[in-house]
Amino acid sequence: MKTSKRELTKGITLLCGFVVILVLLFSPVFNGQRPINYFDDLYNSISKGSVYYIPKLISEVDRYKGKSVTAPVGFLTKDQANEMVRVYESAGVKASVNENDISVSGDLGGILALSLRDADNLFNNQGDTVFTRYQLDEKKVLYYWWLTLKGVEKKLTKEKRFEEAKYVNSVITRAVECSFNYYKVEPRQISTEVLFVVLSLLFYVVYTLWFGYAIMYIFIGLGLKLEH
Repeated sequence: MKTSKRELTKGITLLCGFVVILVLLFSPVFNGQRPINYFDDLYNSISKGSVYYIPKLISEVDRYKGKSVTAPVGFLTKDQANEMVRVYESAGVKASVNENDISVSGDLGGILALSLRDADNLFNNQGDTVFTRYQLDEKKVLYYWWLTLKGVEKKLTKEKRFEEAKYVNSVITRAVECSFNYYKVEPRQISTEVLFVVLSLLFYVVYTLWFGYAIMYIFIGLGLKLEH
């Protein structure tokens, strides 16, 4: 096995540089913020600007009004059950607490419209509006709608009301979950950050290759080879 001091030195130098930059990425050197967190916030902001599906969902909800649904919804604790009932009562949805679940009943379109209203508030960072409406933490309210709609979707699927179940699933994934995850994130358009985005992606590619070349030179320097 033939070693090469020159290649080994080159590989170790590249690896040391890679580690130094990695440490800087996780250090508060960017206006008191970690660069890795800044990049994460940036891409979250940009992605939020392209996932606002709620207006379209709201425009479609009327077709489900007048269609009744009754579905069991699970809960974890008694306090949680009481809070969920408070949300339902404030929204005008009938609910009954059984031993292991809450059963909700009402107009399907009405339930969906209310959940979309709250999801829209959170997506637009208007959490105070939701808190005032229910006197509950706004993210907790959205979580309760998520539990409710999951139960409704499951019941609709069991009843073979597949078209309605599909729409409920869209409300869950494109409105409730999306709003929950993006709450308090300020949306940005990629057109305003295009230079920074291009440079960050270029850095990602170069940084990945940097690590690969460092390992390659270390292996070559140690005399390791890949053979068939």
